[in-house]
Amino acid sequence: MTKEKKEMAKIRVNGTMYAVPKERLKMERLLRQGVMLTDHIERLKEELDEMKTEMLPFGLADMKATGKKSAKIIGAAGLCEVTVSSSFSIADANVPQILDVLGEEVGERMIVQKVAYKPSTAMKRLLADGDDPRGVMLRLYVDVKERESVRFVGK
Repeated sequence: MTKEKKEMAKIRVNGTMYAVPKERLKMERLLRQGVMLTDHIERLKEELDEMKTEMLPFGLADMKATGKKSAKIIGAAGLCEVTVSSSFSIADANVPQILDVLGEEVGERMIVQKVAYKPSTAMKRLLADGDDPRGVMLRLYVDVKERESVRFVGK
């Protein structure tokens, strides 16, 4: 019994020639292109992230000047949108103190209980109110996380 010899083809990967069965040539080319494209996209993403980091202060300065939570920086090439979003959460240990500040009945309406405690929209407004002494006290017990994002849009 003689072993049938497979027809081979050559493919270059990173400067090195490889012999592969001819029926696998298309798959090998797709694999090579996919790996190269993925590497290129990752490098571009890193470069874009650096640009976003450099653009962020321009947007934050504009938001500070206007008092808004977002900014659009418009230029000849397109625009850049910078936004800041906040998320609020309440640690289990802080719920009794919040109820003390607001009173049991009001506090229970202002806290939305899910897997984690989260303040209601009304409590978020109270937390943002610098004139209400309850807001000042509540800020001791509520974690506020802000997330910044930068997005470029071409013309």
